[in-house]
Amino acid sequence: MQSTSDEVLIGRIANGDRLAMQVLYARYHVRVFRFVVRLVRDEATAEDLISEVFLDVWRQAGRFEGRSTVSTWMLAIARFKAISALRRRLNEELDEETIGAIEDPIGRSRGRTGEEGQECNHPKVPNGTFG
Repeated sequence: MQSTSDEVLIGRIANGDRLAMQVLYARYHVRVFRFVVRLVRDEATAEDLISEVFLDVWRQAGRFEGRSTVSTWMLAIARFKAISALRRRLNEELDEETIGAIEDPIGRSRGRTGEEGQECNHPKVPNGTFG
């Protein structure tokens, strides 16, 4: 099976052949990992992404149309997943920066504390105001 073409392997994978998937993985996992790690610049993220890539290969093998080589198809999947991960990371970083930049003018600036000595994030309401 080691000498089997990539296209034949994809056809077998589409039919649920786990051995064909193992052969394809052994053939390309290092190449896909190196490609992804260059894009995301983080080995742990790259490891997660190549797992997703090969899971997609398993699930989508029946949709491979042969308009490109199998390796080009897999690298395109990897590229899409890497770009998506970079976008998620950028959004997470922006959210953390935004949260850190927002000041809480109530409570902290007045130095009030709650019942257990923790800062309040709401204004003190006089008794009887709502009822």
